[in-house]
Amino acid sequence: MQLGIGSILACSALTVFEPGTHDIRMTQQESTTHGVGIGTRTCLLGRQSLSLVNRSVPMATTAHQEMKDFWKKNQELGRPSSPWVIYRPHLPMLTSLTHRMTGIAMGVALYGISIGLFVAPGDFPSYMEFVKSLQLSPIILFPFKTVMAFPLVYHYMNGIRHLTWDAGRGFKLATQYKTGWSIVGGSAFIAALLASMSYW
Repeated sequence: MQLGIGSILACSALTVFEPGTHDIRMTQQESTTHGVGIGTRTCLLGRQSLSLVNRSVPMATTAHQEMKDFWKKNQELGRPSSPWVIYRPHLPMLTSLTHRMTGIAMGVALYGISIGLFVAPGDFPSYMEFVKSLQLSPIILFPFKTVMAFPLVYHYMNGIRHLTWDAGRGFKLATQYKTGWSIVGGSAFIAALLASMSYW
C-alpha cells in the first residue's frame, strides 16, 4: 500500500513515553487521502537517542575515576605538579613581590606628599614642628620610623640583587634563598638603625 505526501502531512503525531521502558511511540491519527484508508499506525522510533543519554553518565563517571587514578599515581611517584594544581608561596616570589610593592609605595608617597605640600597651607618645617609638639612616645615613633625607612632600604638592597641577576648570577635556588633572607634581615636591621639615629 502506497502513502502519498499529503496523507503523511495530514497525520498528527503524539509522542508518548511508555512506563517502564525507554521506547518513544508516535501515534498517527486515522485519515483518508485519495481513497486510501490509513488506519492508526504506531511508529516505534527505537532506543538510540535515549540510550546515548544513558551511556553519558557512566562515561563521565569513568573519566572522573581515571583522573583520580592519574593524580594518585603522580603523587605516589613524586612527580612535580603544575602551579595551578597546588601552589605554596615561597621566598623568591615574596621578595620579588615586596620589591614591587615597596617601589609603588615610595612612588605614591613621594608624589602624594609633594602634591599635598603644594595645596596645603604652611610648609614642611611647620608640619615637622607640629609633629614634635605632639610629644609622641618613642614606643610609637620608633616603629613608625622603622616602617617608613624599610621600603627605601629594602628596595635599594634588592635592586642590587636584581642587577646581579641581570649579569647572569645568583639564579640557583639555594643562592636565591640565601640572598633573599640576607636582604630581608639586613633591610629590617638597617631600617631600625636609621630609625634610632634620632635617639643617639
